[in-house]
Amino acid sequence: MMEKSTTIIRSNLREQRIHERDERRQEIVNHRRALGELNLSDRIVSATEITDLANKLKCKKITLQDMKILKQALIQSEDNIRAFLNVNGALHALVREASGHKTPYKLEAINCCCNLALGNEKVGMQLTKAFAPYLISQLDCFSHVFLDICLWTLGNLAGSGAKPWSILKTQGLLPKILQLIAMGSVVQSAVYALMMYTRTGITFLEDQELESIALESCPLMSTEPTVSWVIYLLSCTEKCDIIMLKNSVVSKASSLLLELVRKLASENESNDIVTITALLRIIGNLCGGREECVEELMQGVDSQKHMLELFGTLLSSPYPHLRCESLWVIGNVAKHLCEPEIFLSQLEPSLSNTLKANITLNM
Repeated sequence: MMEKSTTIIRSNLREQRIHERDERRQEIVNHRRALGELNLSDRIVSATEITDLANKLKCKKITLQDMKILKQALIQSEDNIRAFLNVNGALHALVREASGHKTPYKLEAINCCCNLALGNEKVGMQLTKAFAPYLISQLDCFSHVFLDICLWTLGNLAGSGAKPWSILKTQGLLPKILQLIAMGSVVQSAVYALMMYTRTGITFLEDQELESIALESCPLMSTEPTVSWVIYLLSCTEKCDIIMLKNSVVSKASSLLLELVRKLASENESNDIVTITALLRIIGNLCGGREECVEELMQGVDSQKHMLELFGTLLSSPYPHLRCESLWVIGNVAKHLCEPEIFLSQLEPSLSNTLKANITLNM
């Protein structure tokens, strides 16, 4: 029985890792489309073509157009990554091009490395050992194009596993990322790298490092949605609570959450669900541990009417996880109130309907 349970757990973890890599792959696709680097007509590349391209790369016979096709192929699936790596010497040849002197080839090769880094931890380890020092050194350059792709690649490597992350930490990646954020340079890409770095290393980072991340992240809440996930991760540790209180994180999170929830209700817009989830968890974590955060929450939204609107809308959300997590946040808030029954009674009937719906789902 124990062996069967262990097998199930490992299977679930493996599926979760595959799902996370697919999500990150889609993030990169969306990012490049926003930059005009991809379009919807990009074709599916076969494994045979990938093998041919890898052999051309090894023999230094690859064209710039070939490199663009290879870049597209490697982001399409993990099977394509395996097909490329099955060609002996292909990875070494790619790193050679990525650290070369022909700028167009160099850029496409780094893009290929970025997509390769979405493979498993073994691939991430190979790339980190072979290429991470060069990528980190490129974070001192002035080209935003190179900074952008280097940061996304390093973010993917940091997210590929604890061993690659450990190497990146030793090589001083975190101070470089924080420096770029402080300078206001390629902030979106720097925040992505920081999010992946923090997610993998949250249990290994020292208190001072966590505080440094918090100091740079909190001021970005209103301008960079992705940073909400960094702050959520930090809110799980309780080690940055004082910094978050000083930066009015709960108040900012509640105001942003209300704005996005209104947008969701009026437009049925699902693009903000990821940010809404992060903001909700930030509030839940901080209010669960500190009474001061609950006080800030109750004052942070413009009025009591807005607070009821926020939770009322979330409790009737078509997304089950938002309803469940709203119940959790409401419970964390209520336990710190002098008269929780008044607060809870004001949320009727949404509260009862959500509880009934969740009970039905779990039956």
